[in-house]
Amino acid sequence: MKRVVCGIADNVGTVLLAEAPPQRNLPGDSGGVSQEIWATAGAPTTATGDIACDLAVNARLDPGETRFRVVTFPAGHTSQLHRTRTIDYGVILEGRIELEMADGSSQLLEVGDCMVQLGGMHIWRTPSESSATIAFVMVGATRPEI
Repeated sequence: MKRVVCGIADNVGTVLLAEAPPQRNLPGDSGGVSQEIWATAGAPTTATGDIACDLAVNARLDPGETRFRVVTFPAGHTSQLHRTRTIDYGVILEGRIELEMADGSSQLLEVGDCMVQLGGMHIWRTPSESSATIAFVMVGATRPEI
């Protein structure tokens, strides 16, 4: 995968970066990877040529901070039950994946399906025969403690 970041330099639209994004392995020995496409420290208010961004892939997001992440879950993967302090917008790019909620309800998501996650406890599970890739835009949020 290549990320291309465009912006303004010397008052001219230009390509600022064209490179592979940084990545990390998913927890455990599953073989899955997470690629950080872009991140901001706070809601961006100005589009500039500044390509400085926080790509600390394990950092928690403060309210208003953003991440654009692409995650590939390998065949047969089951995540831990988890939740984040984010509002997540996801689009299934490849494969099929089951999103199971803490109450036991679940949805099978396929290519082109979209999801919005508002901080609920959940599990990601792929069928044993195929991997799944999801693009996420994550926005730091607050949530009541449960």
